[in-house]
Amino acid sequence: MRLTAADLQKHGMVERVFEEPEDLTIETLPELTLKMDRCMKIFFRKQLAMTGDEIAEMRYRRFRAL
Repeated sequence: MRLTAADLQKHGMVERVFEEPEDLTIETLPELTLKMDRCMKIFFRKQLAMTGDEIAEMRYRRFRAL
């Protein structure tokens, strides 16, 4: 079975997929990592606002639905 990043997102296994530029090189990498950095900061801010039990419950519901 072949799963793509889009498949994983469609089924709720991952929250976000970052498109790689066609010309991904060491010179263009900062463009991609800047997007990832911004999204990760938002994600962690949300997580820090919740208790460990709330996070566990949210993850349980999310993956139980799969």
